[in-house]
Amino acid sequence: VYTQSKKLLVRKTGNRLISALDTQQYFTDQSIYNLYPKSSFTNAKVWIEYINVLLNSKVLDFYFNKKMITNPDVFPYIKGIHLKVLPIKLKKQFIRSFTTLSSILITHNIQIVVEILNAMVFELYFPDHMKEKEIDILKFVEQDLKEVLGEDDFEQLPDEQKEKVIEELHKRWSNPKSEIVKRMNSFAEKSPDILKPILESK
Repeated sequence: VYTQSKKLLVRKTGNRLISALDTQQYFTDQSIYNLYPKSSFTNAKVWIEYINVLLNSKVLDFYFNKKMITNPDVFPYIKGIHLKVLPIKLKKQFIRSFTTLSSILITHNIQIVVEILNAMVFELYFPDHMKEKEIDILKFVEQDLKEVLGEDDFEQLPDEQKEKVIEELHKRWSNPKSEIVKRMNSFAEKSPDILKPILESK
């Protein structure tokens, strides 16, 4: 059983995974998959935003290209079975950070936010490795969000207050002295066998 309130649009062709959150129930042609969250999800909207982050991440794109594209010389076609077997990892600890940063990207395409989302997905899939190498960042992202947002829901804020939140987070995450920035800058050096190949993949 599926709920029709929110859905993901996933492109069927291309050499990388691309998905977008659809809140308006657009009609699509045959070049797009329409994915709906299971109604068993306690908060379907939140989970579909979360899954959208994963589908657009470097981790799942790398997995798709390495495991599912059998002939790189032929323009890839993303089959339904590909989406069914993707290693989607759900962990409640990441929900607030994923959904808040996703909401920011809807109106402000800020590159550092994209990079932080990718870094958090790394931590979702390789938690022990990143903690061992001291390059995990989720706790620092959560700390910044708590200091800037408190317990507020970013989506429920007035536009003026949203702008202030985005400005403050951008200021923090653009600072080279930020622990988040320093750790992300050391990904390739400290994780040459896992993170570096993903970061350098096209």
